[in-house]
Amino acid sequence: STWKKATIDGVGWDEILERRTPDLTAEDVLRNYIREHGRGAIRMKWEKVWRENKDRLDWDEIEKCFRIK
Repeated sequence: STWKKATIDGVGWDEILERRTPDLTAEDVLRNYIREHGRGAIRMKWEKVWRENKDRLDWDEIEKCFRIK
């Protein structure tokens, strides 16, 4: 509900995009990651987390987010 922490481990913005320094903007982190790894790498990371947890994910209607059961 705070939008400050991912509700599923491994899918936070900084985790997915491998933030290395706190002084970059989110846009810079994204652009650097795409330049180095490509957009497909972001999708592959999310799909890996999804495959590992898909049977345990539950939509929280109140908080409007996925949670692991």
